[in-house]
Amino acid sequence: MLQGPGKRTREGPATSLSRLQWWVYSVPLFLKMLGIVVLVSMIFGGAVYYQVRTNIRRTHDQMHIQSATRAASLLAVNLERLDLIKDVPLVNQEIANIEKAFPDVSYVLILSAQQELLTYHISFTTEIPPDLPRQADQFCTACHLPPDRLDIPSDLLAAVTEPHVDASLFRRYARTMGSILDVTVPISGRDGAAVRLGYGDASIGLEMGLITDALIRSLIICIVIGQGLALVLTYPLVYPILNLVQVTK
Repeated sequence: MLQGPGKRTREGPATSLSRLQWWVYSVPLFLKMLGIVVLVSMIFGGAVYYQVRTNIRRTHDQMHIQSATRAASLLAVNLERLDLIKDVPLVNQEIANIEKAFPDVSYVLILSAQQELLTYHISFTTEIPPDLPRQADQFCTACHLPPDRLDIPSDLLAAVTEPHVDASLFRRYARTMGSILDVTVPISGRDGAAVRLGYGDASIGLEMGLITDALIRSLIICIVIGQGLALVLTYPLVYPILNLVQVTK
């Protein structure tokens, strides 16, 4: 049945699929092979990038936990010989020594057996209220809202092998730049007195960032070289096939 010039037939799914197949078949063989190589390179590059990012993130978390645990444990050992109440100036000096050895230490709290604040030092702010609460659980909320808590992989906590360290007390919180790991380590022979230390990840993040950037640049260079070689080598592979097609015609 003839239709007027103003009417158009609606194409069904079979017709659309046929047009798509014809469009795919009509693409030159050279472009098909080149496209396949480019697609494979992009998939491979994306998979490698994801794996690298995952491994670096895990290494970052592992280094963060190890550094925080080492700093808190060292301070706890140094405080064993001091009277936490009478030798406050010496305690503060030990805190200063730890902060000098570990620049990412954000704060240090020295807690009594009753979890009361004996002395402290905060490195990220100078605006400390004079009426700071003496209870450790209220220390942070005196200045700001409770920070957002982040999860710590359980297998990394299980890797903490120090017998005097309870990894279940570790907490990690989000902040403006990176995260901070809150570690509590008991002071031996003090009946429950402990060191509570907050350790940032700025230095670790910087090192991991440099490694990540170097790996990404290397990956991009490899992908570009691979695609360039594909562009150069595809034509010699396709040329005999094209000649064979011409001969058969």
